[in-house]
Amino acid sequence: MSRNSKLQYLWAAVMVALLGACKDSPIEPDVPGAATAMVAASGVTFEGVAHSSHTLQVRVTDAKGRSVQGVVVNWKVASGGGSVSSATSTTDAAGIASANWTLGAFADEQKVTAESNRLSTISFTGTVPVATFTISPVEVKLWPGDKTQLSPQAKDATGTILEGVKPTWSTSQPAVVTVVEDKVLVALAPGVATVRASFRSIEASVNATILPIVRVKAWSLDETDVSGQRVTVEWGTKAAQAALVAASPWGEAVFRLEAPIPESASVRISVDAENTSSRRYHPAVVEMAGGELPAEVKVGLMPLRFTIPFGCFAGQTVDVSAKEALTPVDEYGAFYYTKPVIYGLSPEVLPMKVGINLTDGATAEDADSVWAALQGLEKCIWPGGAGTLYQRVDPAELADPNVKGLRIKFDFSLYASFGGTAKPDVSGGEITFGVAPSTRPLELWYLARGHFQHEAIHALGFNHSTGNYPSLMGSVEVTGLTAYDVAYMRLMQLAYELKKTHGIPPENFFTAAARGEELFGR
Repeated sequence: MSRNSKLQYLWAAVMVALLGACKDSPIEPDVPGAATAMVAASGVTFEGVAHSSHTLQVRVTDAKGRSVQGVVVNWKVASGGGSVSSATSTTDAAGIASANWTLGAFADEQKVTAESNRLSTISFTGTVPVATFTISPVEVKLWPGDKTQLSPQAKDATGTILEGVKPTWSTSQPAVVTVVEDKVLVALAPGVATVRASFRSIEASVNATILPIVRVKAWSLDETDVSGQRVTVEWGTKAAQAALVAASPWGEAVFRLEAPIPESASVRISVDAENTSSRRYHPAVVEMAGGELPAEVKVGLMPLRFTIPFGCFAGQTVDVSAKEALTPVDEYGAFYYTKPVIYGLSPEVLPMKVGINLTDGATAEDADSVWAALQGLEKCIWPGGAGTLYQRVDPAELADPNVKGLRIKFDFSLYASFGGTAKPDVSGGEITFGVAPSTRPLELWYLARGHFQHEAIHALGFNHSTGNYPSLMGSVEVTGLTAYDVAYMRLMQLAYELKKTHGIPPENFFTAAARGEELFGR
């Protein structure tokens, strides 16, 4: 056998051996397994103007990281109002699934999600840059309690208006204005404030002027309807007028002023009838600085005439003199025109305890006589009936000076003038009297009875008049009670009750007549 023949034989044998080996161990093809992961194949954050288009891609792989073809991917707009080109797409040979995302006209962050069965969800976010940010209106004028809607507006570089603007709000004067949910500006109090809104580092502002509301409430001391009375508010060269409208048990006038009142301005509020023929009350005046003006001004109106509804003068009508009879008394009982204090008895001290001390040889008969004088006084000056103003007690109950009540004692050295003294106190007081009825002629006690009642009135806080006011507040020669006395005391009690119940300042019961003033040129 030649050399070439041997080589050919050996090569054939090798090939047969190799073929036999291949038959025993076949080579497997490289085929991907089941999909186990999905990742973003493009960027996940995008930026552009509204309605701009952006391509989104994901890649699906198996456990060995090999691309998986034919997997369905679901695309969904999660927020922002934009759109995707298709709700689903299928991965190609490279494991890639794609969709086109058109950004919405939305100022806040936008989001699209890619999902496939049991694979991780992929989120893509998009932002439309804000080119301009404004608020309308840029200026507002309101009154406390008013509300107005603010409209913030953002635009992109193409001028497209963007939805979903959620600015951060602040105000230079939180006590003047505030902004609540739904972009509503609420006026709280008079003043000037700047309301600012910040969005994406851009700021816009609103200038807010909150104008004053002056609310005037008026009560009449005779409890009559005050509607129709004219109210005037004046400051500087400006003035506003309105009529009281009945809002039982008071009348009310509301002024929505068109300009702020300077803090240093002198404000004058007056209440009077439109004309003298319809006047039922003394004109009332309240004055204060603009910076002290409250949201609500309360006024008490003194009637020109008062009809007594109770007691021994029931049904009698008297003319009310604001300058004399109705100038309120101060804590010592003296009259003042510029520093009024309203007289009145608090329910806490009623009925008032009365202790009669038998000093200086006084007898039980003397005590009974002065008690009868007090009962007669109660019948005339107090509307509640017997036992509602005075209650006689053992004087030992009033031994403690801190216990409220009326303390009575005798000092016969005062007899020469049928006199007595009184220390006023609206929770009781003290009377020292100089007549003993049990040892004096009846006619003298008859005169002295009036003097005792005179001192009892003083003990309640009333002093002598400074002018023409008659009876108890006048000279000591005139001692009998009159309808004027009862009207005066009743009106003061009503003023006190209004002050306590409605918080009317004492000075707001003062009238123009009491101050020697004449309103409106009359």
